[in-house]
Amino acid sequence: MLQNTSHTQIYRETIKSQAAAYIREAILTGQILPEERIVPSVIADALKTGRGVIREALMVLETEGLVENIPYKGSFVSKLNRDDIGEVCSLRLMIETYSVKEAANAITEEDYHSLAGICRQMQESASQNRLYDIVKCDSAFHGYLVKKVSQSILYDAWDITSGKMSTLFFSMFTRGYPIPRVAEEHFELLEELKKSPEAYLDALHCHYERTKRCQCEFHEPGRHIYKET
Repeated sequence: MLQNTSHTQIYRETIKSQAAAYIREAILTGQILPEERIVPSVIADALKTGRGVIREALMVLETEGLVENIPYKGSFVSKLNRDDIGEVCSLRLMIETYSVKEAANAITEEDYHSLAGICRQMQESASQNRLYDIVKCDSAFHGYLVKKVSQSILYDAWDITSGKMSTLFFSMFTRGYPIPRVAEEHFELLEELKKSPEAYLDALHCHYERTKRCQCEFHEPGRHIYKET
């Protein structure tokens, strides 16, 4: 009896994860727009599952910052302003800086190989204009060392920023940011990491400042086309 209960729970967790992934992709690809209400019954019908599972999936996305729940009104896609952009970039930089310092003496050739693999996946995705995959690669690259040094509180804090950052990046891509440049930037970051943790942190700081500036520009009213500065 206990074994059957366990299988039921695992199955429910799997469906919940699939539902969260379905909604997450819809948000990141612009199928569901910022401030738009997410109707659980519609998603449930599309996935042929129960509304309870969809509500659980929405709770997961709420922790990622992609969705916010308004009492008595429902769940809505989060909208970020300039202050949010600054906070997300600053928090990610703080977490990554700490992680790099903690991992400095433990980074191996296998880690470099794994990071290079992520960059190559990003490059391949860029060549095929697979924006959602590029965003996932960006999250995997920047979260790699965070995950290496932490499996608990620090990575949970990182997860909170990931959804918001993914939303911002996808917005940039769909408004004209040069997609091939993204992979190039991460190959450059990797080369700095190979030189030294200090060199990487300097490059990372510039990377986030540039990201913050670009994202703020893209969120200005009427701004739709990226211009190199």
